[in-house]
Amino acid sequence: MVFVADDLGAWLVFVLAEAGRKKLTTLVLGSDQERALRQAAAAAVPAQPVDRRPLARGYERSLAAPRP
Repeated sequence: MVFVADDLGAWLVFVLAEAGRKKLTTLVLGSDQERALRQAAAAAVPAQPVDRRPLARGYERSLAAPRP
């Protein structure tokens, strides 16, 4: 009977520790959806200026060129 009580106590400690870890992870890092959204936004934002830069450089050259 002692083994059953010991196993039950260990299981309960494990369940409580796992729930605390999940809540702390969500509090610090955000939910899975928030982390995925943050990662997608971080990947999209640096790519945007790179896509627009060649057009902007060509436009700057056309403005700097002497006009007749």
